[in-house]
Amino acid sequence: MPLRTTAILITAAAATSVALLAGCGGSASEATTSTATSTTAVRKAAPRAASRPACLPSCANADLRGVTLSLSSLARLDFSGADLSDARLTPAFLRDTNFTGANLSRALVVDGQFQMVNFEGANLTGATFGGMLGLGVNFTDANLTDAMFIRVLAGKVNFTDANLTDAMFIRVLAGKVNFTGANLTGARLRDTTFTSSTFSNTTCPDGSVTNTGCWPR
Repeated sequence: MPLRTTAILITAAAATSVALLAGCGGSASEATTSTATSTTAVRKAAPRAASRPACLPSCANADLRGVTLSLSSLARLDFSGADLSDARLTPAFLRDTNFTGANLSRALVVDGQFQMVNFEGANLTGATFGGMLGLGVNFTDANLTDAMFIRVLAGKVNFTDANLTDAMFIRVLAGKVNFTGANLTGARLRDTTFTSSTFSNTTCPDGSVTNTGCWPR
């Protein structure tokens, strides 16, 4: 999997991290430690100026290939069916935002927070999520082949029927994750913990199918 992109930095406060995992199976100490130790992960990139597309708040089916978007503290945006391939979303503080059926292949999403964001049926092949907090993120039926999650703290994430083949999770702490019907063939985990998660007809990294879990608890 090629290394791509820029410095990845968590900017949310530790108090926000503790609140995020409350009731999601993670402890306050885990959340605080995860945020405190999330400093930077540098990847190859060339800087590009950020902008806000004129189509906001509704960019459904828009052509936004390769753009760099500054999406700070925005809510109820519609990117359904949009082409965001090779785009960069940084910062990305989004709430109640719709990416249903969007193309975010090779997209870079860093330095932000997602709350109730919908990626159902989206193409996220080779996408990178880094330095993120997330709550209530829906990846149902999304294609996350070769996707990377780096330094992510999340709760209530839905991967139902998602394709996570060869995906990579590095320093991820997530609670109440739904892996029902997900394909995790070849997925790799490093310093990652999933707590209080659901497995049903889930294909594990080794190709086996489970209803109980792919990793030791």
